[in-house]
Amino acid sequence: MSEREALWGAVCEHPEEDTPRLMFADWLLEHGDAADRTRAEFVRLQVGLARGQFDGPKRIAALQRVVELLSANDDRWRAEVPQVPGAYATGNYDRGLISTLRVMDQIEFRAAEAFRVVPVSHLEFARPVDPAYLAELPNLDRLGELSFVLELACPFTHLARFVAASDFRSLRRVTIGAPSLPADWEKTLEQRFGSKLARKRPPGE
Repeated sequence: MSEREALWGAVCEHPEEDTPRLMFADWLLEHGDAADRTRAEFVRLQVGLARGQFDGPKRIAALQRVVELLSANDDRWRAEVPQVPGAYATGNYDRGLISTLRVMDQIEFRAAEAFRVVPVSHLEFARPVDPAYLAELPNLDRLGELSFVLELACPFTHLARFVAASDFRSLRRVTIGAPSLPADWEKTLEQRFGSKLARKRPPGE
């Protein structure tokens, strides 16, 4: 494994941490080509903005530079995101990298492979998902955000297994889409996630 691959692996292993991203950016600045140095600048700018390191005119200049870099490089950077069976990378950039993965096919999706090659901070399921399936996914402790639609045909025991078995140490927000849930489901989710829980209800409900 090359030094570049090892540094990228650390970024993927710790998607919620800034240090691996900055170390990767430093390596790109020192050893990469012009395209790599541009990417390094973008990562460092977005990390700095997220940390609140720029004030006043410096913040305005940083934001303008981010827009310039995105305008020139967005298509190429999105094309460089590794392909993952059953899912695709989407959303805005998070501290210099696209970190949202939308799962379209749960059968084809290989979570372990995805977490190995993409710095997944937000995992989003486009179709209803059985919480028992979620309970078996690896590396949920890395996620900052999880979004899914509950499959209400499954038994309550599946939901109980999910909230009890899963490690959400990095989680900042969990967004659940579903019609009105049974009272025991609502209570279980609220007890597990508290203020981190957000509900996305169908239009018109």
